[in-house]
Amino acid sequence: MSARLVEAVLRDARAVLPVAAYSPQHKVTLSLSSVLGAGGVQQMHGEERQALTQSAPILREAAEQAVATGTE
Repeated sequence: MSARLVEAVLRDARAVLPVAAYSPQHKVTLSLSSVLGAGGVQQMHGEERQALTQSAPILREAAEQAVATGTE
């Protein structure tokens, strides 16, 4: 699968593949079917998008707590 991801980026294939990408809007990394090309993730798709969007604040808070716990 990694080879396919690299191929999509190098060839600007704009292939729809399951990838994780950072969402600046939600400040957390989400994994959805995404259009992948030379510029990385071009667009995120998926029926799960709304559920992940609702989960983003919970994921971000959990990540922040994990980081805070690890630095004490």
